[in-house]
Amino acid sequence: MNNDPRKNHEASTNGGQQKNYGFVDDLSNDNIRTPSKIKNNNAGVIYSNPLEDEKRPKRKITKMSRQRYRRQNRGFTVLAIFLALVLAISVYFIIRTRNDKPVGTEDREIETPTTEKNGSILTEHVPETDTEANTDAPAVGNSGSTVTVDNKQIHTGELILVNYKYEYIFPEEDILVSMYDKNALYSVSTTETYIQKPALDAFSELMNDLYENSGCDDVIVVSAYRSVEKQQSIYQDRLDRYGSEYAAAYVADPGYSEHHTGLAMDLSIYTENGLTYDIEDYSECKWFNENYDRYGYILRYPEDKAGITSINYEGWHYRYVGLPHSIIMDKLNLCLEEYIDYLRAYTVDSKVLKYTSNGSVITDAKYGDEISSGDTIIYYVPASDNETTDIPVPDGVTPRISGNNVDGFIVTASLYEN
Repeated sequence: MNNDPRKNHEASTNGGQQKNYGFVDDLSNDNIRTPSKIKNNNAGVIYSNPLEDEKRPKRKITKMSRQRYRRQNRGFTVLAIFLALVLAISVYFIIRTRNDKPVGTEDREIETPTTEKNGSILTEHVPETDTEANTDAPAVGNSGSTVTVDNKQIHTGELILVNYKYEYIFPEEDILVSMYDKNALYSVSTTETYIQKPALDAFSELMNDLYENSGCDDVIVVSAYRSVEKQQSIYQDRLDRYGSEYAAAYVADPGYSEHHTGLAMDLSIYTENGLTYDIEDYSECKWFNENYDRYGYILRYPEDKAGITSINYEGWHYRYVGLPHSIIMDKLNLCLEEYIDYLRAYTVDSKVLKYTSNGSVITDAKYGDEISSGDTIIYYVPASDNETTDIPVPDGVTPRISGNNVDGFIVTASLYEN
């Protein structure tokens, strides 16, 4: 969660009053060398030689010996010149060979870029190299490539909108994982509690940090994924017990529930003594209410957005949308319906939404601008009329592409470096 700011939410508290109504079920969904010095010693004889005063005959230098002496000198001179030439040629080729090597590769191996996963965000890390070696490399953020996706993917991803108007299209493959026995810091209502893996990973991290900051380990996941049959059963139960008006206000129609996506969950508090509390009212969960957006979650049905969501306020229903979308939605006070509409104004041809490493939201960034480490750009690409859509992506990053379940795709391109 590096570089993500904390956003304080105002938590409504009721003093943690106990409520014995049971579980709340969701109803919606270096050294230097010194050269040695040579000292001249002119102090005279250092040692005596017994033969020093002995008279020795001088060698007579004849004409023949002079000629032989000169020939020897000429031979030594020619040999010296030859060796000097060989040495010079060798040095020349050594220097030339070194100069032919690429700059920056003399003392190290050239690494191959690798792609890693940072949290829920995929990023491409390019190993550090010398500046001269990168003069022809494109700046991170420049446009120049596309990704082709099947238009069926419009119904998949963390930002799909499922509500009374847009039905959930169930995937052919199983994308769910069990939440049971994955983390001792939360509990589940049944062993058959499932959710998508990105949402589970983020939720588990949230629960770890909640316990570290507040000591709370009383959160229970009352409900997560639901099949159409399960949703139908819930709807019919509320209809029978409270009538059609109540059921319509709190329960999503089967096929139109967020719980089908495996991205939503209903949370409550279940203590050791068997009592339950609303999570927004539980004093030990104050940290949770102020920080859940830092982990990719939103409160799906706020009280002031009921006229847009067509679902009354539900303080227990949380939805995973991923980072930095959850933070941006909170900063701009947008529910998911509003956010999906809002993003349509941000395209590669006009402007892109930019979320910076210091937590700022820039609404007039341009596609192709250089992306700094820790920054994210977000933009919308409408689905084509064909079976596939070509989606432009910036160089140097690995984007996340999510359908919106309505009419196009949302690209989230982030740059995170080690």
